[in-house]
Amino acid sequence: MEKSGQAAVDQRRILDAVRQRLDMSAENDQKIAEHFNNFATAISTSTETTRMAGEILRLLEENNRKRGTKPSSGSSTFTNEDTR
Repeated sequence: MEKSGQAAVDQRRILDAVRQRLDMSAENDQKIAEHFNNFATAISTSTETTRMAGEILRLLEENNRKRGTKPSSGSSTFTNEDTR
């Protein structure tokens, strides 16, 4: 009887340890998912910012052409294709 009681206690400890590890794993999975979502948001924001900067440069260059001024050395011509 005593051995079966001890075995039950040992099994309970093992079960509690496994349950604790599963809970920690679930928490880690949630944190990883949150980090990936934040990363995706950052990439999306960066892409939109780059697109907007390209559009601003295109508009500035167009405005310079209309006024008859030449772009400074080192600048390049941006097309609508470059801003996508």
